[in-house]
Amino acid sequence: MESSRLNILVSAHELNPYGGSECAEGWNVVTRLGKYHNITVLYASGSQFDPFSYENAIKDYFTKNKNTGNINFIAIPQTRLTSLISYLNKKITGNISSTGNPFLYYLGYSLWEKKAYAVAKELCSKSKFDIIHHLTSISFREPGYLWKLDIPFVWGPTGGLSRLPFQFYKYLGYKAYSKEFIRNSINHIQFFSHYRIRKALQNSSLIYTFSKEDELLFSKRSWKKPKILLDAATYSSLKNRAANNNKCLPLKAVWCGELIQRKSLDIILYAINSAPELKDKIVLKVIGAGPLEQYYKSLTETLELGNNVEWIGKVDRNVVFDIMNDSDLLVHSSYREATSHVVPEALSHGLPVVCHDINGMSIAVTNECGIKIPLTSPEKSIEGFKEALIKLANNHVELNRLKIGAIKRAKELSWDKMVETIARDYITIHNTRKQKN
Repeated sequence: MESSRLNILVSAHELNPYGGSECAEGWNVVTRLGKYHNITVLYASGSQFDPFSYENAIKDYFTKNKNTGNINFIAIPQTRLTSLISYLNKKITGNISSTGNPFLYYLGYSLWEKKAYAVAKELCSKSKFDIIHHLTSISFREPGYLWKLDIPFVWGPTGGLSRLPFQFYKYLGYKAYSKEFIRNSINHIQFFSHYRIRKALQNSSLIYTFSKEDELLFSKRSWKKPKILLDAATYSSLKNRAANNNKCLPLKAVWCGELIQRKSLDIILYAINSAPELKDKIVLKVIGAGPLEQYYKSLTETLELGNNVEWIGKVDRNVVFDIMNDSDLLVHSSYREATSHVVPEALSHGLPVVCHDINGMSIAVTNECGIKIPLTSPEKSIEGFKEALIKLANNHVELNRLKIGAIKRAKELSWDKMVETIARDYITIHNTRKQKN
C-alpha cells in the first residue's frame, strides 16, 4: 500500500496516548494510519474539564518516542465560550462523569467543532487532501462540520441509537427511567431531524457504525449502506496467561468500569448471591469508582458477599492490565455501551468475556471466547450471568477453551487489522472518486 499513500485530514477531538476509551481509539487509529498514508490530525488541546491534558500528554509521549509515522499533530484549544460552559457544567453536576450535563457538554463540543472547521478550511486552501475522516467523538449526535468541504468524507465509527428493552425500565427507578426516556426521545428527534446529521449522512462517502442496531438505523437514512467497524480493538502485543490449564479455585473474575447505573454491577452481585455454591468458588475484583460506589458496597454487605468482592478502586491502566493478567475472566454487565474498551483489553490478556449480547459486544465476543447473555429483563440477566459463572467455575476444560479462543479473537480484532481496513477503504474511496471525475 506504500505506493498509494494519500493525504488524509483526520478530526479526532479525543486523542491521548495514555488515555482510555475514545482517547485510546483516536490515538491507536491515527498513529497506525501513518504507516499507510500522510496524516494530518486536528485534535482538542484537552477535554472540556482539563483543557490542556491531551496536548501535554502527546508532548510528553514524543519526548520518549519518535514520531515514526511523521504525523502532523495540530492542537486546537477549546473556545472561551466552551470553557465558560464547562465551568457552568461542573458547577451544576459536580463533574460526576466525563461529560457532566449532556446538553451543556455537546453545546461546548459543537463550538470546538466549528473552530476545527475553520482550521480545516485554512489547511485545505494551502494543501491538497484526498480524504477527510471525522473519527472522534464517536457519538452520532455531533458529526462536526468537515463534511461541508468538497472532499470525500468518512464518518465513524459512530452510533449510540440502541434502546433498552422495556422490561428493564422497572429496574431503573423513576429518576433513571425518566433519563432513559428523555435520552431515547432526544436521540430519535436528533437523528431524524437534525440538519447537520442529515447533511453528514448525505455527504459521507463511507460511514462506519459500531453495532448492528446502528447499522440498521443508519441504513434507513443513508444513501450508502454503512459498514460495521468496532470503536475499540485489541493489543496483540500484550502478555497473557490463556494457555495455562488453571484448575484452581476460586475463579478470579474482573469487573471494570465506572460505578454508575448503566454499568449494572448489581446484576453481578445478585447473580453470585442467587447461587450459594458460587460463594465458595468465585472472587470478584471490582475496578473503578463512581457515584454509586457506596451503594454497591452496602449491597455487597447486605448480600453477605464481603469475602467474594475485592474493591480495587480507580487505578492506572497498567495496574488494570496486571490484574487482568492474574485473572480468569471478565464479567461485563453494562446494559448500554458502544464496544467498551475493557472488552478488547480483556481478550488481549486471554480473558473470556461474559457480557450482554448487545451493541459492539455482540460482535466482539463470540462463542469461542465468551458467553453472551440476552438483554431482555433484569431477572433473566441475573439468571444468565449466574449460569455462566457456575458453568465456568465447574468446568475448567470449558474455561480454558474460551481462554484459548480469547487469544485467537484478540488477533482478529487488533488495532493493526482495524487500521489496515480503514487505510484500504480510503484508497477505494479515492479511486472511485477519480473514476467518476
